[in-house]
Amino acid sequence: MIGRAATAPAVTIMFHTPPVWHDDAPALYMLGRVMSARTGKMYLDLVNSKMPHASSVSAMAQSQMYEGAFRVSATARETAAEATAVPLETLEQELWMYIDDAKSTPADPQLLQRIKNSVEAAYLQSLAGTGIAGTLARMEVAYRWQHIEDEYKQRMAVTAADMMRVAKTYLNRDNSVTGVMHRER
Repeated sequence: MIGRAATAPAVTIMFHTPPVWHDDAPALYMLGRVMSARTGKMYLDLVNSKMPHASSVSAMAQSQMYEGAFRVSATARETAAEATAVPLETLEQELWMYIDDAKSTPADPQLLQRIKNSVEAAYLQSLAGTGIAGTLARMEVAYRWQHIEDEYKQRMAVTAADMMRVAKTYLNRDNSVTGVMHRER
């Protein structure tokens, strides 16, 4: 899908994934966190390199009770002349390169451990003070509130092999839709 709007030029690739209660949901969640980490390959290459092509990149899993989605996106870096650093088609090809890499290259163990530490901290903070009400409400809307602890334990048990397996299973061209947004001039 191609669109034009008064917004930054961007590419988004979305994949259909299983619901929040499915056994693959934790691995998809962790894959999104690893792919979009500021110390990960995608961010370092596309945003933080000598010749950056994007001003931001992200990957994330969104799961609800009946279905889920996995999104990989990049906002194109614009030059002083308000042109993109690379054509959006090139940026899309680069995103596919990182998606394909997630299928064949295990995540860096140190990066995965940092992500797990972050997930653990967020989990504990969500249970403190009044934050628990929001956490319970979010999970009750998505599935059932009792799933909070199970979801946390499943995420902490995810391995690099699990993330490669779900990437191979769900992050395929025939299970995707791509949106390209050009800046309207």
